[in-house]
Amino acid sequence: MHIDSLMEYGEIKFVESYINVNEFPIIENIFFLKEDTKLDPNTLYIGSSRVLSAFLKNVSTEYPLHFISFDNEVSLADFSEIENTNILITDFGAFDCYNRINDILSEYRDWYYSLLRIQSDSGSNQKLIDVASKKMKCQSFLLSPGYSVLNSNYEVVLKNSLSEELIRNGFLSSTTVNELYNQLDDFSSESNLAYIKKEQNGSVVIVPIVHGNKNIGNVMFFSDNSETTRKIKYFFPIFLESIRNRIVSQSNIGKYGSDVEFDCLVKDLIELRVQSQIEIDNRLELMNATLDKVYICAVIQFNDIKEVPIPISYIIGQIEKVFPKSKVTTYMDEIIIFIPRKNFDPYKFDKVGAKMLLDKHDAYLGISNSSKHLFLFNTFYLECTNAIRLGRFFSDVPNDRIFFYEDYRIMDIIDMCCKNFRTIHHHNNLIYLCHPGILWLQRHDRKNNADLKEVLYSYLMNNRNATKTSRDLHIHRNTLMYKLNKIESILGESLDDGMLQLNLMFSYLTLRYIEEYEKKDPFDIRQN
Repeated sequence: MHIDSLMEYGEIKFVESYINVNEFPIIENIFFLKEDTKLDPNTLYIGSSRVLSAFLKNVSTEYPLHFISFDNEVSLADFSEIENTNILITDFGAFDCYNRINDILSEYRDWYYSLLRIQSDSGSNQKLIDVASKKMKCQSFLLSPGYSVLNSNYEVVLKNSLSEELIRNGFLSSTTVNELYNQLDDFSSESNLAYIKKEQNGSVVIVPIVHGNKNIGNVMFFSDNSETTRKIKYFFPIFLESIRNRIVSQSNIGKYGSDVEFDCLVKDLIELRVQSQIEIDNRLELMNATLDKVYICAVIQFNDIKEVPIPISYIIGQIEKVFPKSKVTTYMDEIIIFIPRKNFDPYKFDKVGAKMLLDKHDAYLGISNSSKHLFLFNTFYLECTNAIRLGRFFSDVPNDRIFFYEDYRIMDIIDMCCKNFRTIHHHNNLIYLCHPGILWLQRHDRKNNADLKEVLYSYLMNNRNATKTSRDLHIHRNTLMYKLNKIESILGESLDDGMLQLNLMFSYLTLRYIEEYEKKDPFDIRQN
């Protein structure tokens, strides 16, 4: 605990002081001064003016030292300019002074080590908030830069309109934030910026979380009495350090972030932390940002982020040239590109330039469909990541790195069907998603070393155009017609049936998913 905070929190008044060290250290211990005392810069020494006077005559001041005299019997003015030394004189009384400071240090150490244990155990932000609320006996909220709730503890019951708005809506409106900041007074402590709004029965304390001159979040404390407010002031600095370290370690803010408020909004949208379009509009208003009504989400994933030799910020600069007027941020180890649109027309961009950039950094690009619903951003983020995941398996283009979700929509539907099938049926025999006819063709092909299943797929993909199909398969038209008759014979149905065509197409792709993506034999019924 810093010595100035310690004295103020302990309400120890000084009748005289000689300050030669402006930067106070963290005080960990307090000892009564004796002639043979070994000095430590993190210890506060207490003694009578007579003992202190004798001690200071021979003291070595290689590092900052801090002394308290509990009487003024012997003048200490002669020692007022000793380098690296602070001397504080009080008439509080030796034992009262010692006991008061020792109690505060014990309380502080408990607080400090409880936070340290949470960090060393990889504890969550929520655990830090819970400890803060319990220690300071207040309501605590961890907020994003846009004042939406990330974590909270309001077990302490109190009446406060701001607290109630956070609990009810999950965020503060831009109007509320603007009004609040017009009512704040300075509440800084130990060089940590903080603000306070004093109320009739308590106070609201706002502590910005700053990293690299950027606001990466806020903490709000709500108290209903002066004692709790006093605790908040003197105990929040160590809490602030803990929560800041966790936020920075959890994200790419320290490395890449340029527009932290937008970065946090994108992260909250992806993680489904945003509760309504109203909250989005509110946060955009606080950023003074306007977005076009239509947008596309694009995601870049690296094959191995650890092998990328240059800073991601440099790659982002190159991306902005390929996607002009876009907003680029990061999420986990991915680059997120928010592309504004004027309408739903097909999106055109420099694919050659994008491919060269992706090749250079061994990365892949997924592009969603257009949308006007920012609240559903998570869906379009998943479209991008699923397009990359499935495209890397099923693309027919050699060394393909750009995947449009629309090209892999059916495979994504099959992927979701397969996952849901397992949940409902409790086994992995996915062939029961398929039309029996496609399975009969598969068995026939295996038994006779034939290719009727592939012929059927090509024929349906070519809209049943026999000439184009025979050309694509490099076979004579008569051979194709023979195979189509054989297929209809095995199916026992005519390919003129549109619903049958749809069933067979879906079933063919499901078999391909099982064999190529899951690398399983669809006929192995022992799967579980």
